[in-house]
Amino acid sequence: MKAKIKDFGIITKLSPYGDSSQIIQAFCRSHGQISILAKGYRKQQANNPLVQLFEYELSLYEPVEQGLYLLSEASLIRGNTLHEQAQNWVAAELGAELLSKILIASSDAQDYYELLSSYITYLHTPDIKPVCIWWRFFSRILSLSGYELNLDTCELCGNCGEERLILDMRNGGMICVDCAEAITQEDGLMVISSKAAHILKLLPEIGLHMQELKLGRNLAHELNSFFVAAFEGRFNKTLRLKSLSVLEQFYPV
Repeated sequence: MKAKIKDFGIITKLSPYGDSSQIIQAFCRSHGQISILAKGYRKQQANNPLVQLFEYELSLYEPVEQGLYLLSEASLIRGNTLHEQAQNWVAAELGAELLSKILIASSDAQDYYELLSSYITYLHTPDIKPVCIWWRFFSRILSLSGYELNLDTCELCGNCGEERLILDMRNGGMICVDCAEAITQEDGLMVISSKAAHILKLLPEIGLHMQELKLGRNLAHELNSFFVAAFEGRFNKTLRLKSLSVLEQFYPV
């Protein structure tokens, strides 16, 4: 076992291991997404258990080769009350799950860590629509990863000012109507409805528009599908988020 290190981490998943231990998934400020073995921790900390989506200062032993980190100590830095609001909790879980799907260099981990931390904090804001905050978070993750969605410029021809938003699912970029005419729907086009396009354009300042937005399940599903398709086109990989359909269920049909 190597020397002990310290890092700040947000617990993203907890799994029992044996009779008294745990496997911890955490997104850390310096190390990004890591897996940790907490030997005997469930028995030792029965009255003060680790909690998913809480932020800790972690003392760890680095793994040998490709093994797990080993937990020495976890000191709570910041808890939250998201478990009291099911919709907000699901949105927070989705944020952590999304980060687990991206290969993030340790040199970039701090930026993603701070974005996840601020996202979880913002989900405590009264009278918000969590799915809107989730979409804004998703768009910021794409931007941070170098794949910003430019809603005003066609990625194929560079034309600006299109009223109609169309996603080219082959590469996750926005294209204009003229370029879309040369591509069949079967090749991978997603034409965005006017209601969804309106929300997409409001995302940078969505917190100022919560009260005016009327969301239904179909609209939530459309925008979730849009971001998943954009991710898959940009990263060239399939994205499966377990809680995505659960979040949609909070909105009326």
